[in-house]
Amino acid sequence: MQNITGTITEEHIRASLLSAVEDKVRRTLREQISAWKAELDTLEKIHLELDQGKNRLSLLTKRLESEQTEWEKVLSTLKDKDAELDVALAKAKNQGEIDVDEAVVTTAPLYNQ
Repeated sequence: MQNITGTITEEHIRASLLSAVEDKVRRTLREQISAWKAELDTLEKIHLELDQGKNRLSLLTKRLESEQTEWEKVLSTLKDKDAELDVALAKAKNQGEIDVDEAVVTTAPLYNQ
């Protein structure tokens, strides 16, 4: 059952409407796909930046661990030297007063003056 309206038939109108709807759906899908692609590109860039940041943090962590080990060695040496100093001070206190003239031995009598 086709009604003829001039030279345009219902079938022509129907085909035209289907074509218009199809074009609209395609445009909408292209826009949506473009938006998703842009978002995916952004997420990939962020992922790359996060990986680079992770690598930098890993290097910094290793460097800090190395420095911590070095400082622990220095601290241990300092504690050892502090203990040696305490022992030397204790010995010096136990010896009593030291006569300055006897503490220094010179090579010539003239230097005693």
